[in-house]
Amino acid sequence: MRRTWIAAFAVLLCASTAFAQEEEESTPLSAAPVEAQKKAPYNEVEHGFFVGAFTGIALAIKPGGSTYNRSTGTFGSAGFAMGQSGGIELGIEPTPFFSIGVLAMGSAANTPSTFVGSCDPTAANTSCPHGNYTALTLGADARLNLSLGADVNGIRRAYFFVRAGAGYSILAPKGLLQNELLVFGGPGFEYFTHLRHFSVGIEADASYGLTNKGFGIALQPLVRYTF
Repeated sequence: MRRTWIAAFAVLLCASTAFAQEEEESTPLSAAPVEAQKKAPYNEVEHGFFVGAFTGIALAIKPGGSTYNRSTGTFGSAGFAMGQSGGIELGIEPTPFFSIGVLAMGSAANTPSTFVGSCDPTAANTSCPHGNYTALTLGADARLNLSLGADVNGIRRAYFFVRAGAGYSILAPKGLLQNELLVFGGPGFEYFTHLRHFSVGIEADASYGLTNKGFGIALQPLVRYTF
């Protein structure tokens, strides 16, 4: 009799173990916790807050002011002048098609040594600075982006853009040219790399000073990091 109970107990134990194993194997994966199935979205290209840097060449097509020939006592045009430019920008890109930012950019113009800007060297008791000048502009800009299509993986990485902005320019040396409001804008190209947060590009901006009436063009490669 004791052997019978032992055998029955062994049969029941094996049966319950097999049933439990079958239940475990038949549990669908969807029964796993929802939190475990969710994954953070992965963006191939980031859009949002960004910091950017740019540097390149600045061409003063028509510098504000004039030159002065002391030997002949005549004024002339400053003509074409080449220099350098660069700066940084902080902004936000709420959508891939639009961005706004604030920026600080500097430039230097290699003008002739006879360039006296808006200073009048013929005035009594006047000592005019002359030669090269620099400008520091603090301003803001807005940009419209146009996608150039998706790559082979369906990701939009290449954009053509047009931007416009304005700022206040501080010019040195003091007395050569007046500080002024500056407006600028132009086209550009930007490519979002496979490093997700980084983009590179190039832009061409025309600028015009409202006080000194100077006109220039800057051609600048750029790099951005988007958070």
